[in-house]
Amino acid sequence: LNIEEETPETVVEEEVWTLKVEAGEKGDAVTKALLLNDNGTIKSEWVQGDEIKVHKYLDNGQLSLVANIGTLSAETGGEHTTFSCSLTSVEGLSVGSKLRLSYPDYNTDYRGQDGTLQYISDHCNFSFAEVEITDLNTETHVISTTNAAFKNCQAIWKMKFKDANGDINVTSVTIAADYIKNYTSGSLAFVGQITITPATPTNEIWVAVSSMNRDNNYVIKCVTDNSRKLSCVKKGNLQAGKYYTSTLTMTPLDANFITEINTVSDLVQLSNEVSIGKTYEGQTVTLKNDLDLSEIVNFQPIGLSATLPFKGSFNGNHKTISNLKITTESSSANYTGLFGYISGTATSVYDLTLTDCTISSNNNNKTGGIAGYAEGAFTNCHVTGSVTGQTSVGGIIGNASNNNVSISGCTFHGSVTAEKANGGNAGGIVSLCGPKLVNCTNYGTVTGTERAGGITSQTQNSAIDAITSCINYGDVTGRTRVGGIVGQATGAMGIINCTNHGKVKSNGKGWFNHNSSKNEDLYGSFTGGIVGWNDHQGSETIISGCINNGAVEAVDNYVGGIIGWASLTNSSTDNHDTYITITGCENHGAVQSAKNCVGGIIGATSVGHKNAIIRILSCVNESSVTGVNYVGGIAGQLNGTTYNYEEISGAGPSKNNLENNLNLGAVSGTSYKGGIAGGLHNDTYGQFNYVSNFYTATTLISGGVNGVDQEGARGAYKIVGAG
Repeated sequence: LNIEEETPETVVEEEVWTLKVEAGEKGDAVTKALLLNDNGTIKSEWVQGDEIKVHKYLDNGQLSLVANIGTLSAETGGEHTTFSCSLTSVEGLSVGSKLRLSYPDYNTDYRGQDGTLQYISDHCNFSFAEVEITDLNTETHVISTTNAAFKNCQAIWKMKFKDANGDINVTSVTIAADYIKNYTSGSLAFVGQITITPATPTNEIWVAVSSMNRDNNYVIKCVTDNSRKLSCVKKGNLQAGKYYTSTLTMTPLDANFITEINTVSDLVQLSNEVSIGKTYEGQTVTLKNDLDLSEIVNFQPIGLSATLPFKGSFNGNHKTISNLKITTESSSANYTGLFGYISGTATSVYDLTLTDCTISSNNNNKTGGIAGYAEGAFTNCHVTGSVTGQTSVGGIIGNASNNNVSISGCTFHGSVTAEKANGGNAGGIVSLCGPKLVNCTNYGTVTGTERAGGITSQTQNSAIDAITSCINYGDVTGRTRVGGIVGQATGAMGIINCTNHGKVKSNGKGWFNHNSSKNEDLYGSFTGGIVGWNDHQGSETIISGCINNGAVEAVDNYVGGIIGWASLTNSSTDNHDTYITITGCENHGAVQSAKNCVGGIIGATSVGHKNAIIRILSCVNESSVTGVNYVGGIAGQLNGTTYNYEEISGAGPSKNNLENNLNLGAVSGTSYKGGIAGGLHNDTYGQFNYVSNFYTATTLISGGVNGVDQEGARGAYKIVGAG
């Protein structure tokens, strides 16, 4: 009989550590709350019953939850009060270990039911303390430390309101800024403004605003209990973890408006009045004299934001404002120009000239000579000077994306530059454009990193006469989607009787998800003498009667004398005809690329569904076309349907139609080159129709053989190999 001794089961008891933090005087670094003593001074302390979460820093720097919410208990003795809470044992805990103490995500003191911050605020919401263990008593399981400093507290702002008669109660206060943060369901969310509505009218409001380590430029609008509008302005930076108190003197927004600008002071006053809430809606302001702004170091734009816009009309009266200087460095100044933000379909600016202006913005939004962001009508506005920003930069307007806008008879001389590495969009007249552009002319250089256009960097209008009779004389340079008139045209529209004289150059390439179902990506310069890129899902884009006289150069694919890339991308279930039509256009500028898909009229086409029809009609190329593969006097590469799609009853095939085109220029390439077209791709579901296309007997096709015109035959574009 073999009897073995049985080892009793080991029972492991869970260890519980007690974390003790000593809080000193009110100026001590250990601080949770930003409270006021009765005398108005700041009191810093922890409070018994406060709940915290404790995390431990791992070796890789990440945080691991040590204990769920624990409740602080307080012991008062000597010079300090010791706060402690219990937490489960942490493996590897030793002197030098670092913990983070954070406060709950949710605190009813800070949020109303609509998610807005409340006027009662006596804590640092979402704050945390970094704690380094200075003593570890393993016998009594006590961690002691006094080295804790709370961070990311909110800025606590106490506002008092007065008018000429003393204290005045308010029923709501709107704080408008570009980087106000609000707590929503425990997460940070961007909001353009915060409106605080106390339960009862009061002349004293507290607000807690998290800047999350960013300075915020605040502007305030106030409304009294009898709905009488008052001006109420506070500008400046509120920094996290600091307490502010302000007495805001309010005066009624009177019914008097500045209707005539006679002096520089009048113009400055107009800007100031709009900045405090006078929109000038329904009013017309007339410039009565020429103004020289040389003495104004940094002019404040008229209309600061969507919450403080200019909504009137400005009659330039054929007068001139010279030496306008605006420099914005703050990330919260999003709209830069003589007018920062103009809104409303009834607004207008007309018969105004700016000369020798210098406008520079270091933020990521809208910059223009006349306006940063605009709605309404702009007629006969003229700007000379330099306009520089990060993105959405235009000689006249930075962003005019609203379709209820018209820009006509405007000119720009000078330079337009967008500096943002990715998304630096620049246009000679306007950057992002939704409106109609008529009879506008750009004489200035345009430089962007993406979407650069002599008239506009990007347009998304659906009007058949969206851009009409516009002319560009300036050189246009960008990385991708570069055009003498339009960098990128999105949507069905018309570009009619426009002319480019400037050099159009792409110095890089961009990415395009050509077919998401096949994970098929395209990279290219997408550069054209008139339009760099056109992609739409609407009825018809038409480019008619346009002329390019400038050289077109690129380092990558998809380059054309008129348009670099044209694509129809309707879904497979569409059962109606959609068109891109290029008709009656002429190219007189040399077209060259270091890569593929280069054409005297169009670099490449793409159709993504049945019933998609791309037509190139009665166009002429008179200059040389140079590339590597797929090089043609009229078109580089013609593509049939390339997307996956379902068979649709009654749907016709996609089509590429070339009719009555003439090429008189030399065509040079390594392979797939022709007097009319370089080649076609994927004709399984597409039709390629060629009718009466010509190139002369003197047309040179390097290393290849001239084709001959045969109606309806592919000999008109003869694909030839090297040699």
